[in-house]
Amino acid sequence: MYDSLVYRNEITWYSLMISKKTNLIALQKELENIGLSRGSIRTAEFDQGKMKRWGIAWTFLTPCVRSPALKLRGGVKSFEVLLDATLEDPEAYKEIANRFLSFAEEFRMIKLHVDLESDTRLVLSEASGSHEIEKKTLFTIDVSIKGIVSYESSTKVTISLDIYCLCHEGLEKVRKVENQLVGEICRTNRRWRRRIKRSS
Repeated sequence: MYDSLVYRNEITWYSLMISKKTNLIALQKELENIGLSRGSIRTAEFDQGKMKRWGIAWTFLTPCVRSPALKLRGGVKSFEVLLDATLEDPEAYKEIANRFLSFAEEFRMIKLHVDLESDTRLVLSEASGSHEIEKKTLFTIDVSIKGIVSYESSTKVTISLDIYCLCHEGLEKVRKVENQLVGEICRTNRRWRRRIKRSS
């Protein structure tokens, strides 16, 4: 493994076959300690009869932010927002975008950034590093508006989330965002219930 550090600029992918799972886990931790991200390390399990082997591959190239290897499994995938008024599609998109912008501004634990890519798509992310060149995206949440249904006195908007996380530090942060996101956007958490009670 340490030879790969010497030849990091000459070879793209390095791989090993391992006979014990404990060695695989130790090697993964060692690779993470030298600075490789989740998307730069891949593992596989090989079965042949009663014998099991594990393969591990790693690269020193930075993975694409939206790499399938960085996509989080589990957690919030989609949710529905009920808006109080009957709105046309552009107005509903604008209301949802404003809620995400307000959430990003008021979220205290992490500085969030929102990019409005189109009327039906926005990206929520956080960057680390003090100097502009050092900045790397720790996580990205792709938000897509999948459907809008208008009723007599309300509008229901279906929102889909794809969450990508580069490293374990980003994983901790994205879970904090994810825990508060639905309640803030739907305006159903304790803070919004108190606000509504005070205004009425």
